[in-house]
Amino acid sequence: MKSLSAIKKKLPGNFTSIFSLFFIIVAMIFFCVGCNRGDKQKPTPNEIKPEATMSAIIESSPKKTNIPDSTLKKDLVNSIDGAELVLIPGGEFSMGATDTDKEADEDEKPNRKVDVKSFYIYKFEVTNRQYADFIGKTGHKPEGEWKLLHNKFTDDHPVVEVSWEDAVAYCKWAGGRLPAEAEWEKAARGTDGRIYPWGNRWDPDKCNMKLMKTKRTNVARIEEHDDIWYGTLPVGSFKTGVSPYGVFDMAGNVEEWCSDYFQEDYYKDSPSRNPRGPRDGEARVLRGGGFFAKKEDVRCTSREDDDPAKWCNLYGFRVVIDEIGE
Repeated sequence: MKSLSAIKKKLPGNFTSIFSLFFIIVAMIFFCVGCNRGDKQKPTPNEIKPEATMSAIIESSPKKTNIPDSTLKKDLVNSIDGAELVLIPGGEFSMGATDTDKEADEDEKPNRKVDVKSFYIYKFEVTNRQYADFIGKTGHKPEGEWKLLHNKFTDDHPVVEVSWEDAVAYCKWAGGRLPAEAEWEKAARGTDGRIYPWGNRWDPDKCNMKLMKTKRTNVARIEEHDDIWYGTLPVGSFKTGVSPYGVFDMAGNVEEWCSDYFQEDYYKDSPSRNPRGPRDGEARVLRGGGFFAKKEDVRCTSREDDDPAKWCNLYGFRVVIDEIGE
């Protein structure tokens, strides 16, 4: 067979140009067909499914996996109980009180850097309305006497009179768990080591606690002292007292159950990454102070503890979610 160069030598000049052009066109056609075949293997914009929202994932998928930082979203709602969730990005923060904090107890020390993975936390404490819905849908028989302070006027107040086990049961139903103590503190103070959720300057009117000067309207009348009624207030009542991430009521209103066992000297040897508390113990951690708390009790680093089987009118909780379905 003659080579292409031999054939071209016998052709007139203008015909050679036409012949070359013909081969160029054929080559371009094959190239385009090949590209189109490659494109057909990729989904078109209409075929690409939008990323599922967290509410849909929690509701529909039984399989769970850790949330990668790249997929975390900021404005999500849990479809199970309607709760708003706030993203707390993973990374280091300053946990515990410094030696310059004269109001700190020894169980808040030493101050150290702790690294936690990303998670979502409820923007507000779990309310009476949400807890009543949980009881109605699950038939859970609570240990605590939460109904004592629930009426049509307190639907949006944080639920109280719940034991640690009651709180855990709700969290499981909602697709989450109680926050670890380290997670709770990061959500309350952020990464700048602030003393209170709103900053370093004390202001009794940025949270529901004993020294609050603002008139207590819509208060659940739980305790009376010196002709003043103290009690819970509707969640989200203090917009200027939010944490750096926009989480409400991390100071005052109710003390919040955490997942950790309490150990007074735990900070001295605790892990620097995702600490989950001692392996065992008798008491569980409570954070945030409450409506009858003193100034030192509503600092971000303040720690309380109690028997997990106990409940009282100061104890409530919120939920965190760090694992979602695919």
